[in-house]
Amino acid sequence: ATVGAVELAGGMAREGRQEAQAFLELNRALGLDYPTWVAFLDVARGRPFATRAELEALSYTARDAGQFAASYGMVAPARGWTEAERVEGLFRDVLAGLRLARYTGADEGQVASVLRLGARAGVVDPGEAETLAGILFQAVREGTREGVSAAETFQNVERYLQGLLAQGVTANERSLAFYAALLDRLSETQDRALMGEVGARAVGNILEGLTRTGQPGLEVLAFRALGGPELPTAREVGLEGAEAREYERLREVSPLLAARFLLEEARSLNPEVIRRMAAGFEAVMGGRPDLEYLFGTEFLGLSYEQVAALRGSYGSVFRFMQAVPPAELQTYLEARPQDVGTGGVAREIAEAGYRREFLEAETSRLKSLLAAQQDLDVGLRELGRSAAETANALGALARGIEQDPTFGPLLKGYRREQGASPIESVPIVGEVVKGLRKAFTPRPRTG
Repeated sequence: ATVGAVELAGGMAREGRQEAQAFLELNRALGLDYPTWVAFLDVARGRPFATRAELEALSYTARDAGQFAASYGMVAPARGWTEAERVEGLFRDVLAGLRLARYTGADEGQVASVLRLGARAGVVDPGEAETLAGILFQAVREGTREGVSAAETFQNVERYLQGLLAQGVTANERSLAFYAALLDRLSETQDRALMGEVGARAVGNILEGLTRTGQPGLEVLAFRALGGPELPTAREVGLEGAEAREYERLREVSPLLAARFLLEEARSLNPEVIRRMAAGFEAVMGGRPDLEYLFGTEFLGLSYEQVAALRGSYGSVFRFMQAVPPAELQTYLEARPQDVGTGGVAREIAEAGYRREFLEAETSRLKSLLAAQQDLDVGLRELGRSAAETANALGALARGIEQDPTFGPLLKGYRREQGASPIESVPIVGEVVKGLRKAFTPRPRTG
């Protein structure tokens, strides 16, 4: 029984050390100086090792949050932010991701991957993933209502973001909200040729066809659809900052290059550009179904069934691309993950299960940290005792040498010259003693 207890204590101590090492490695991987662990602990309530209350409410421990943070791995840039603010921003993103995972039933690793891609693609900045999590939540919620699983929705968004990065194109919150709303529009048709992954590929094919460059005839059509020589202003297509200034300069000196600039905006699903472009193509087609079928199958990569389904539901492929009003985009942008599960016994049992798992994991975690702390204290005491015994042995050796009739007088003279204590006057022995004293001299505490 005693051996078993010792082994259990040793195992728990190892777990505690592994958790501390994991947070240390997270700090190093992200290039942070401020201790990441602090952000995940409930120190404000006087519980320095316990999990932060916001995580506890979701039944996740600090260790779970640390693992999610390692998978996510995005922090705000060092310039303009303090270390504490960067770490707190990381915690906000982790909390948003774990809340999304809990309330959609998605895998935490998949959620971390999508949030990371969103930050890399410019949809949101590190530290501000809550809006991205809200868009994803709304997309999952709308998709599940129409029969598309949460996992499939996450995969579709992941592929969309990966495609942007592969092309060197960035997006923003409105672009992703527009993409999610288009997927919902396709799911509403209840046509299997337009739902889920197939629908996401259809949207991708339409975008690729409309924004393709290098084909003179198609480029001329796109140029006319965007407004021809009288291209819209930056404000009319939702451009801001440096992008708006560059576009306006191009619009003045080269309308063709400005149109290509807008094609890239369309590729990243700028809602205003897509609506204008789709309306322009609809006008070019003149309402002729034969031209739309030909254009849809030859240039947009759609099947005849998909063109027919879109025409049946929205009147034309191009009206489908205009079917998301600005107010609906705002719904996606303002959404926040929330528990929308129904009540009843099933919910009570599930919540009790989450809570029990958390309490068991948190209890084990705190015991492991306590065992690791005690293990460290014991180790330091043993090291101190061993050092003291070594120093005593060395002192006895030095005193013995000092009393030697041959070496004693020589050592006394050497000691007077060096100003050293008796034990330090012995070469090699003195160096060891000085090192031990330095190692075990208490250092002043820092804040």
